[in-house]
Amino acid sequence: NVLRPIAIPIIQRDMLRIIALGDTASSSADYSMLDGKWKKIIAGVTAGDITKAADLPDSGALAAGAALTALTAVFFNAPLELQAVPESDKLIVVTRSVYNNYMQTLTSNSSLESSWTTMQNGIRTLTFMGVPLVIDEYVDTYALADTLVIPNDNPHRIYYTTRGNIT
Repeated sequence: NVLRPIAIPIIQRDMLRIIALGDTASSSADYSMLDGKWKKIIAGVTAGDITKAADLPDSGALAAGAALTALTAVFFNAPLELQAVPESDKLIVVTRSVYNNYMQTLTSNSSLESSWTTMQNGIRTLTFMGVPLVIDEYVDTYALADTLVIPNDNPHRIYYTTRGNIT
């Protein structure tokens, strides 16, 4: 009972890391248990089952405004079935690099008072066209830390879906 409150968050984080980044082809026992969410999404794009609406660089930093361009493409090129779903029932999952790039774009317009206010006070929930942006910290945290195990290609990622669609 003493160790349970300490162990549960560690076990949960490890489980979510594997679910996000698992790859049965990995030589590491830390990732080879199953094919995770991102491997399946990338395989779906390769197979043509998932539409790739935007290209982000495979490495390096994002250019200024790149996230806005990519988010716009993802939002407006979504399948009609997804476009028909109310914004409150959808989410856009992004890596920290995309999130930060988009926030920098929003706060860089010095001629709008709202941009200055946002820069000073921050934003509780960042949205794009009314759809909440959710940060997938696992790509940023583990792909950067475990570069010998996980190739750090595609460090900038986005997917747009309904809540509860990816389980």
